[in-house]
Amino acid sequence: MTNSETHVSSTEKKRRSRQMGPDDIDTADLPGNIGEPTIRAARVPTGATPTARVPRTVPPPRRPGYVAPRRKRRAASSRGAGGKPRKPRVPWQRRITTALFGLVAAVVLLFFLAASTSIVAYVYIASQLPTPSELTSRAASFVSSKILDRAGNLLYEVPDPHGGR
Repeated sequence: MTNSETHVSSTEKKRRSRQMGPDDIDTADLPGNIGEPTIRAARVPTGATPTARVPRTVPPPRRPGYVAPRRKRRAASSRGAGGKPRKPRVPWQRRITTALFGLVAAVVLLFFLAASTSIVAYVYIASQLPTPSELTSRAASFVSSKILDRAGNLLYEVPDPHGGR
């Protein structure tokens, strides 16, 4: 007996002593090269878990002996005067952030309120002013000016350049 025959016979002895599994069966070489698909068809990617989006009809099995953790009850010191649980304290960073956000929102609101009030006031005042053509028609023609002293004596007179007094 050669060394390889001894090896084969010892493998056969092991197989006989236990039941044969799917890994113990000798198979022939696979056709084609390594890495090539056996069926030449376009591959469609299905994702890592093709059933990930499928809703489960049955809940997953529980581990034997698993006990869900119990919720701890709060001590009486965390309760208010009426026996109701106190609200959790808000961290000071969140309070400052909330206050700053509120302040900025108030400033922006006041800015837009002042801007809209200014626009309304401008429109109101502009509606009461006369039109430019009306202002030019109201312009007075030249009026001569006289400068008098205390006694009423004429000191100087600016005459109308277009003639007349």
